[in-house]
Amino acid sequence: MANANINALEGIGNVYIGQSGAVNDRNCTPKAGNFANMRGLCIEEPTKQGSYYLAGLANYAKTNDLRPDKPIAQSLSTYSVVTNPPFPTLTFQVGTKQVQILPDFHDGCPTSP
Repeated sequence: MANANINALEGIGNVYIGQSGAVNDRNCTPKAGNFANMRGLCIEEPTKQGSYYLAGLANYAKTNDLRPDKPIAQSLSTYSVVTNPPFPTLTFQVGTKQVQILPDFHDGCPTSP
């Protein structure tokens, strides 16, 4: 499943987004398009390069056998956690182990040395 098909699968029409394909007014206005070419998450970051790539990857991993060489189908469920400033570390128990989630941010723009 490609990102381009997620909005059709979910029945989503125009979306409030900063950019959709060639339409890049960098404002949170409704735009047609598909999740493969949308950038700029609204309401807070319409000028940034936030996208929906992870949604497409998560859908693929959930609906496809990731290891067809194994006798039992191998798929993956993806969960996301949204945190707000001041960017806390989330700590919780998984079985007998302690797990921490540390927020990481990337604006998608490469930097030159």
